[in-house]
Amino acid sequence: MNLFKTAIYSLLILGLLSCGRLPQYAMNGIGLMGTTAFKIGELKPETGNGTTVRLQGKVVQQIPLAGWRMYQLQDSTGKIWVLTKRTNVRLQTPVSIEGKVYFQSIPIAGQDFGEIYVEEQQVQTPTR
Repeated sequence: MNLFKTAIYSLLILGLLSCGRLPQYAMNGIGLMGTTAFKIGELKPETGNGTTVRLQGKVVQQIPLAGWRMYQLQDSTGKIWVLTKRTNVRLQTPVSIEGKVYFQSIPIAGQDFGEIYVEEQQVQTPTR
């Protein structure tokens, strides 16, 4: 029995110590296990359509659409548009979201002016 307790305590301590090596933003996100936390500037068209990510930032713009709403989320590394069904999006509000990344290609005169965006799946407004 003492060996079992020692093994459990050792695993707990090892787990706690290993959390100190994670990047800070990877520990602050919300969502399911296996969801990757990103800074907005890290998202690229190659990230993959439908990849689930966690993001944190502040709402800096919003656009109402028919049945939807888009808002621009900004962190220290950049901005990205987020597609949501929520109607209570407020400017300058900090949020943590989990969503799916998509890339919309917009070819014009032989150049691609495409943009990546996130379709919101979950949201959490951080407490101050």
